[in-house]
Amino acid sequence: MVFAAIFVAAAAGVHFTVVALIEHQTVSRLSDVARAGIRSVIFVRNGFVIDRAEIANKQLLTREQGLQWFDRQGNVLGEEGFVPAAGTRRGFNTVTTEILNPHSRQPVGLVKASESNTQERADIWYLDAGLFFGALLATGASAAGGVALARRAVQPVERSFETLREFTDNAAHE
Repeated sequence: MVFAAIFVAAAAGVHFTVVALIEHQTVSRLSDVARAGIRSVIFVRNGFVIDRAEIANKQLLTREQGLQWFDRQGNVLGEEGFVPAAGTRRGFNTVTTEILNPHSRQPVGLVKASESNTQERADIWYLDAGLFFGALLATGASAAGGVALARRAVQPVERSFETLREFTDNAAHE
């Protein structure tokens, strides 16, 4: 049971570490996509327009990524790539970045980079399954090894008892 607890604790540590790394990579990747979305903005007075000719995001966007531009009131001004439906967050990772007017440094809108997290969830499921079966296998192997070592450790004691029993039988017979 102690070995099983150790293996489960180690598996939990591996799980949380790998998930944190995946989340960090996702946020970093989506932040890059959001910054690319900001580069396609042309500032006009107190707002902005999207320069469709300047959208360099096509080199950055994968099939499962998308960009959305919003004004200060939250109205969608444009979309590029694979974006979630309005009000949908489940199944997507998103990073939202403010668009600041370079002259006034005032926020004029938002750009939201998003991507489907279907593959990420599948990868985590495979990780968890591997950790579960690995911990199960390691627990079984350590139990079998423990039984074998215990038997080997008991053999000298059994021989001593057998010798003592033979001596006692011989002494009683004499």
